[in-house]
Amino acid sequence: MDVWAKSSFPMNLGLWLMVTTISRKVDQLNFPLDVLETAKGMDSEIVHLCDASGRARYAGWYRRLLESGRSLYTGFYMTERVPQGARACVKVVFPMPEGNATVILAPRIDAQGNLELDSRGSCFGDVGFYRVQRIRPGRLRVWRVRSLVEHFRLYVDAEDVLRCDHRVRFLGLPVLALHYRITPS
Repeated sequence: MDVWAKSSFPMNLGLWLMVTTISRKVDQLNFPLDVLETAKGMDSEIVHLCDASGRARYAGWYRRLLESGRSLYTGFYMTERVPQGARACVKVVFPMPEGNATVILAPRIDAQGNLELDSRGSCFGDVGFYRVQRIRPGRLRVWRVRSLVEHFRLYVDAEDVLRCDHRVRFLGLPVLALHYRITPS
């Protein structure tokens, strides 16, 4: 998997601050900050987690930079219906200290037949970005981060290569654009 990153000023300052002060400490959501960080590629490992009957329930996906070995993302992927939605969504859970960050994405097929996943929702219980935190034993705090939105577009290019455009926005402003080229190993 190859990935290219582009961040936008002034939002890249906030992204840099988050990644360097929080993400690297918890080894999670380490968004690449520079195109050169990802120049040597990214390693990708998928692990299926099965229930007692052997049926795959979740997929764990671990990604790290080949050059530095630094973890970028470790997430658990599943399908889930949200209370405010009529159809299944993609749910991604990123483990964090004392809880997790959860992104719920609505799938759709665009006019060109590409798969799009979008976290824009209208209210709590809809698609979106959620932070779940244990505040004491037996007690969780869950909040929806309305101002953070992710959008993915997966497609096959003219050379028959699988690609993905991943955009992150905060407060309506572009923060990060990632472009992935995915080839079998």
